[in-house]
Amino acid sequence: MWPTEPDPFESLVAAPEDADRDDALYFAYMGEEILCISERGIPRPVTRDEFRWLDVDVSWRAFMGRGEGRPCLALAA
Repeated sequence: MWPTEPDPFESLVAAPEDADRDDALYFAYMGEEILCISERGIPRPVTRDEFRWLDVDVSWRAFMGRGEGRPCLALAA
């Protein structure tokens, strides 16, 4: 699967115990916008550690799986 083969994302139904560790990737939606960080002009999801510094309330959270061994969560803020 694009952009790499094999696909580094593993979809999981149940969140593991370490799903909310500091290097977890947050796909955070704020209204119609996606919160991300730009690295050399390329957007990437924020980590839990980066997100915790924002003063944002989370209204919804869902575990999606693991990307390159890191937990991935979608959330609405």
